[in-house]
Amino acid sequence: MSDTKTLGEVIRHMLDDSHSFTRKEWAVALGCTTRELRDWVANKKIPPDRKLRGIVDILRHRFGSPSPTLQEWDRISGLPISDVAPSLTASPGKKGVFFLPSVRVSNLATYTLSLRYSGILHRLTLLSEPEQEKVLDLLVEKFIPEAR
Repeated sequence: MSDTKTLGEVIRHMLDDSHSFTRKEWAVALGCTTRELRDWVANKKIPPDRKLRGIVDILRHRFGSPSPTLQEWDRISGLPISDVAPSLTASPGKKGVFFLPSVRVSNLATYTLSLRYSGILHRLTLLSEPEQEKVLDLLVEKFIPEAR
């Protein structure tokens, strides 16, 4: 892990090195407090997935092509949580697994996707079974044509 930055370091670079906003402006844009930002940068807490995605999305939109900081985010997002956020890793017997109320994930990429999918799945449960199948068939047909 010698040259691997922690999640907090990468967040700090995304917030500060982009010169996009002040910390106070980031807090407003993300709908959080400056205290929460400090906790994320200090590796005391992991940002909610929507806030973490918000930072990345804002920077991708602003810079178009990947900046070195976004390239670092892309690189660490697939690494085990225990490598990039050791202070946030679950209990000693669960090395590399980060627990959230309803999600168990091993890396940041899974974290930012799994919560997004849980919202979609919840919305699908509001439909009848035939409607669910129709929606899923349309999604596969449109976005995964080779899966047919």
